Amino acid sequence: MQERINKMLACLYFLLTFFFLTISNLYAIQVTGISGKVSVNVDEAKIKSMYPSISSTTINNFKIYINTLLNDPNYSNSIQSAFNNLTKAVEDELAKYGTQKKLARGFANANSYAVQAGSHHSYANYDLFAITTGVLFGVQAPSIDSKYYENFSDKIVDEGDLYSGLAGAISYVNIGLNGKIFGIDKFYFSLRYGGANSLIDDQIEDVSDDLGDIELNADSFGIGVNYNLLEPRNLGMNIIKWRGFSIGTGFFYNKFNISFTPKLDKQIEKIYYSDIYVDQSTNQSIGYSLNSVLEVDPSAKLNIKTSTYTIPIELITSVQLLWLLNFSVGAGIDMVFGKADIKVTADTLSSVSAKENNNLLYVTTISPYTISADGSTLGEKPTFFHPKLMLGFGLNLGPAKIDIPVTYYFDTGASVGITVGIVW
Repeated sequence: MQERINKMLACLYFLLTFFFLTISNLYAIQVTGISGKVSVNVDEAKIKSMYPSISSTTINNFKIYINTLLNDPNYSNSIQSAFNNLTKAVEDELAKYGTQKKLARGFANANSYAVQAGSHHSYANYDLFAITTGVLFGVQAPSIDSKYYENFSDKIVDEGDLYSGLAGAISYVNIGLNGKIFGIDKFYFSLRYGGANSLIDDQIEDVSDDLGDIELNADSFGIGVNYNLLEPRNLGMNIIKWRGFSIGTGFFYNKFNISFTPKLDKQIEKIYYSDIYVDQSTNQSIGYSLNSVLEVDPSAKLNIKTSTYTIPIELITSVQLLWLLNFSVGAGIDMVFGKADIKVTADTLSSVSAKENNNLLYVTTISPYTISADGSTLGEKPTFFHPKLMLGFGLNLGPAKIDIPVTYYFDTGASVGITVGIVW
C-alpha cells in the first residue's frame, strides 16, 4: 500500500514540477528590498603593521568613516549598490513575464474537469441504488501535439504564460437512487459530497527538495439527474448486457487549493571596492579595499485557489461482458462558471561572506537583509463551454464495482480517476 501511495505522490510531484517550471518564470511581482546594516570590524593590528607610524586617532576616525560610508544609501559605490543590484536580480528571477491569465484559466478549467469524482456513468440504469466513492484528477495541457513538448523547458522560458493547470477532487460518497422508489419511472437521482486536506512534506525527498511542503485542500458537492432513454437489454445468454442509453445533467461545485514553496535560483552579487582614506586632522592616510560576496537564496510561496460550478449535459451508454468486464462511452458538454486566483509572496534574507586579501583592512557582516515580493492574478474565469468524450473501464465483482473513468476535453484537457462502490 505504501508503495502505491508513493507512486501516486511521485506522479503528483511530476505534475507539480511541470507547473512550477511554468510558474516560476511567470509572475508579475513587485519586489522590495530592505537593506541590512553593515558592521565593520577594522583589523587594527594589520593597519599598524602596514603603517607603523599610524596614530590611534587616525584609526578611530577611519572606523567611524568607513561605517558611515558603507551605510550611506546615497553613496553609489557603497554596499547599498550591491543591495540594489541584488533586489533587481531577484525581481528579474521572479518577474520575467506579465500576468498569468492563461495559467489561471488553465487551473480553473482543470478544476471543472475534476468535478465528476465517484460518478455512476458506467453503471447507469441500475435497479435500485448506487453508492460509490472515488477520486478524479483534471489536467489542462497546452497542446496534444507531442512535438510541442520537444525542448519544452525552452518554450517555458520563451512563452512564459502557458495554458496549463492541475486540480483534483475526492468524493467521499455519491448516493444514487432509482426514481421508481418515489414513483418516478426512468429517472435517476444522485447526491455527492467530498473533500480532502493533505500535506506532502519530507516523506518524498525530491518533493521536499524542489517544492517544499505542499498543502492541498479540496471540497466538492453536487446533485445529478439522469433520464433513461432506452431500457437495458441482455444479449447472448446474459454473456453481454447492454445497460441502456441515458441522458444526464446536474449542478456540481468543486474547490481545489494548492500551495507550495518552490526553490528558486540563488542570486549572487559580488562586491569589490577600494579607495584611500585621508584623515584631515592628522594628515595620515589608509588604503583599503572590500572583496565580498552577497548571496540571497530566495523562496516564494505560491497559492493557487480555484472554484468552479459546472452544469453538464451528457449522453451515456455502457456494456457488461462476461459478468466481469464493463465498458462505457459517452459524449457531452460542460457549462462552467467560477474563477481562479493565483498569488505569490516571498520573504527572504541575505547572507554575506568576506574574502581576505592583502589590501583588505576590514571584514564586513550584514544584519538580515529582507527581500519581499508580492504578485497576483485574480478572478480569472474558466472557459464556458467544454465539449467532451467519456470512456470507462471497469470490473464487476457481483454488486461491487471498480471503474476507471477517462474524459477527453476538446480544449486539450483530460481527467482520469478511479471509482469503487456498490451498485444494485
